[in-house]
Amino acid sequence: WVAQASTEVMTFTFTDYRRRLQEASRNFTRKGWESFTKALEQSRIIELVEDNQQVVTAAPRGAPLLLEEGIRGGRYSWVVQIPMVVTYQSGSKSRSDNLMVTVVIVRVPRLESPNGVGIEQWIAVQQ
Repeated sequence: WVAQASTEVMTFTFTDYRRRLQEASRNFTRKGWESFTKALEQSRIIELVEDNQQVVTAAPRGAPLLLEEGIRGGRYSWVVQIPMVVTYQSGSKSRSDNLMVTVVIVRVPRLESPNGVGIEQWIAVQQ
């Protein structure tokens, strides 16, 4: 689930990013989504994708690694790392970034998420 959710949230184009991100928001808690969208704004990724008419695709570079699990803040949670490659393409030009994405996943009510879990925190570090 975590590899699929991470890939989904970082795969979009300059024409459909609003819809794609809205769909991907279902994988986050409210707090996690606010934090993720704030990071997107600060990094100016959306602005650059629009300006350069880019297509962004993400893929895992390896299996997710479970770093921690247990009760944190009264909820069961998992800390997972996923090595990813994010590719930005515009016409014949292409650039890829290797990222190490660390996510904190928490258990949530099924009314909040059909999977019963949500991404509470997303930290992506370029490698």
